[in-house]
Amino acid sequence: MLTEYSLAIIALIVVLVILIIVFVLQKKKEPLSEDSEAIEEIVTHKLDEEDLFGEEAIEEQIEIPTRTKDNTPTFAKREIPPHGEISRENFKEFAGERVLVAEDNLINQKIIKGLLADTGIEVVLADDGQIALDILERDSNFLMVLMDVQMPRVDGFEATRQIRANPNYNHIVVVALSGDTAADNIEKMKVAGMSEQLEKPLKMTALYDILYAYTGH
Repeated sequence: MLTEYSLAIIALIVVLVILIIVFVLQKKKEPLSEDSEAIEEIVTHKLDEEDLFGEEAIEEQIEIPTRTKDNTPTFAKREIPPHGEISRENFKEFAGERVLVAEDNLINQKIIKGLLADTGIEVVLADDGQIALDILERDSNFLMVLMDVQMPRVDGFEATRQIRANPNYNHIVVVALSGDTAADNIEKMKVAGMSEQLEKPLKMTALYDILYAYTGH
């Protein structure tokens, strides 16, 4: 049989349980704190916005980056229409444009100068990547840089990385000049920030297409 002491303990426990239940129920009825109300407002606003306007409305609030994941600025390109054989005469439509050629090979320099001679395109030569960077520091008014990949002192990869790191050169397209067309090397060029690649020996039609794509805007 339960003693009076045991009954008293049981009664105390029952009272404590009742008090705890009452306390919990009371807390549920209390208004939200300021922090809780702020959180609820944000969540509710987000849900309402998605329900009313859909995902497109949310995406419109996100700023579109001006650079790609490879740290290359996004350049406007126009579609190259079908065309026949290209001659030096065709390059005259780009008269007034300026091109910086970073190339240490004298023969390749003469080929590019010869292709663009008397076309109205100004060609500035740099014997290596460092000279190209020095020229741009003094004068950055160029449409593009034709960048040899392998050069002494500062090679094309490093020169391109420095160009792409400088927002003052965001208007300049860097085009790789390389005879190496292996997929891994082309990927390395893109990672460095080169937007296009021209294969050596340079072909007149390929050069024309590159110039056409990045002009006329």
